[in-house]
Amino acid sequence: MASKRLKKKMQKRKDNIENILVHRVIDQTENIEKQIDQNPEIQSVRKESSAMGKEQAQEKKSSSKKTMVYFQFQGKEIEEQEVIGMIKKVWKDEGNMMKDLKELSVYIKAEESKAYYVINGEISGSVDL
Repeated sequence: MASKRLKKKMQKRKDNIENILVHRVIDQTENIEKQIDQNPEIQSVRKESSAMGKEQAQEKKSSSKKTMVYFQFQGKEIEEQEVIGMIKKVWKDEGNMMKDLKELSVYIKAEESKAYYVINGEISGSVDL
């Protein structure tokens, strides 16, 4: 009996010590974070990185301008998205789901007035332009 009480008492002390240590670590971490936040060098680095992030966001916005690609041949003109739309229509008409179209490669052959395509590296075909 005495050994069970002693074990319980020792376990309780161990738990208390662990609890105290955890609180000390938390307090020290909070103190370190405060010191870091108050450090002028770190504040200036944070401001610089924030400014750089804003500049990168601006660059990304300006670089995402819409680009149009047109193919002109034999007196015809067709836009890139129109060709892709034709191929996607063929894909759907064959009973496939758009979510299953993972990769599309298109090859324009102007002399034949055709666009050849390869879907998902396996399925190939062509559409008339």
